[in-house]
Amino acid sequence: MSTLVITEPYGRLGNRYLRLANLLATALETNSWLVDFSLRADHFQHGLAASAGRRYFVHPAMPARGAALGIHLDRLLTSAHKRGWLESFAEVVRNGREGHLEHLDTPAWTEKLSSARLFCFPDFNYQARTWLVRHGPRVRHLMRPATRPLERAREALEACRQHAPHVLGVHIRATDYHRWRQGSQFVPPEAFESQIEAYRKHRGGKIAVLIASDEPKIKDRFSARPGCFSFDLDLYEDLYALSLCDYLIGTGMSTYSAWASFVGEIPLLRLFPGEVPGPFTKAPIAFSPDFDYRA
Repeated sequence: MSTLVITEPYGRLGNRYLRLANLLATALETNSWLVDFSLRADHFQHGLAASAGRRYFVHPAMPARGAALGIHLDRLLTSAHKRGWLESFAEVVRNGREGHLEHLDTPAWTEKLSSARLFCFPDFNYQARTWLVRHGPRVRHLMRPATRPLERAREALEACRQHAPHVLGVHIRATDYHRWRQGSQFVPPEAFESQIEAYRKHRGGKIAVLIASDEPKIKDRFSARPGCFSFDLDLYEDLYALSLCDYLIGTGMSTYSAWASFVGEIPLLRLFPGEVPGPFTKAPIAFSPDFDYRA
């Protein structure tokens, strides 16, 4: 039985949840241990450890600003590999922020994971989409959010549903997308306004619109529109409020809205700059085998 270790807090919240979900699905598929040093245990209802049949999901309670132990382990093993030590015992699977995509749901990786070795995953671009679909219900159960964010998210949705029973969730990512990749992935608010109106016509009836954004001015702008709502929620509460909606429109490659789609098992329409999205009826559920969610 191998041990998979997530050693570093890599990227933002959606990146970390996405990586954990893929490696958790890998652990479930290959009967491996999984240890995560990248997230606090209190993110999830199950806390430190949760049984998964004969497999276990171990989740250390680490400080909010980084997992020193995991980072030191990664550096130690990386240094050992450069010197040719411990090759039969451990491997650091490093691919970098813009590195290649490491598909774990392959015969080659299945064979590697059948050995009793230690595998460290410090980066982000690891996917096991087939296994994530197969073990999706169990992954969602193990990663069920903590009670407080979920309660606040439900309160927000109840307020929306008082306006209309059908709620469209809209995630407008702005602050860091002005800078990331020289702003090439930023989608202006006007594009979301057009899509909201298109969705209203598609539904053919009254809807409520929940707006989530990292830019307060955008939230204020949309809240002034009839049937649009935004709430004073934190990062986690906004995320799970989106997951409780009936349909999602998200910003391009953002893993934040993709995670909400996976957790809530709801369709996600990704809005890219300068592109006309496909029909609403064909929007995929995030993390399905045909959904490319690498950012």
